[in-house]
Amino acid sequence: YDTDSSGDVDVDDDDDDEEDQDDQHVDQCLLVAPEDIRLAVQASFLRHESSLTKEGVVTMQKHAIDAIRILGEQEKINARTSVSFDHARHVRIVATSSCIGTTAMAALETKYRFAYRIRVENTLTPPSRPNNHQKPSSSSTDSTKDPTSVQLLGRTWHIQEDGDGEQEGEIVTVNAPSTGAVGHLPVIRPGEVFEYMSGCELGTKTGSMSGSLHMVSVPDDAHSAKVGDYSTITAMQLAEDNFFCIPVNPFALVATDQDTRTPPRI
Repeated sequence: YDTDSSGDVDVDDDDDDEEDQDDQHVDQCLLVAPEDIRLAVQASFLRHESSLTKEGVVTMQKHAIDAIRILGEQEKINARTSVSFDHARHVRIVATSSCIGTTAMAALETKYRFAYRIRVENTLTPPSRPNNHQKPSSSSTDSTKDPTSVQLLGRTWHIQEDGDGEQEGEIVTVNAPSTGAVGHLPVIRPGEVFEYMSGCELGTKTGSMSGSLHMVSVPDDAHSAKVGDYSTITAMQLAEDNFFCIPVNPFALVATDQDTRTPPRI
């Protein structure tokens, strides 16, 4: 099942050749080669090499140790993260997970608890705002232009436990296409981001999640809503052509021994 942070239990194809080519472009925002990171850190330290005092060397050594630790942590996070991009609608989704402990359900049964964060970005550049001496241009106030804002309506998740090698793990599907995220139906305008956290439990130490977010294109002056605020849904939001789903690439659910270690009693 899928439990949101409020405590509730939740448990397009395009024939256009140009858009098909865009979908093949790899999003490089988080895809940085380890060697590039190493060279960047090395260059940062060498930049101060000639002017360092003895005390400065000690300080830089401490910074180096911190840098190694942080890079190691980032590497672990990247292994539990997926990035999905809809180039046609300029929406990026970053999903990442973390084990937050275990729950003893019975004498011989342990559940592994995971939190996951979903980040939805509208990557379009926000329109420039007129200053106090400028009047908005007619183009900026034209309600008939193609919308650049999107609204999150719901989600579908497939949560899978890893099998034992002989049998495939159990898959739980959460289909909630119209209940928003943690009760919210956020409008995400160009340059804006919406994030939410939720959680799930597995009977195994490892698994994965994948799914899709259900969204709709809305006018830029549309307002965010909460589940039940049906009066805020505009005619455009109800138009079938404006609804779309963005697949969320699989991301890992991994519980390490350190995550599940029971603190010693004092």
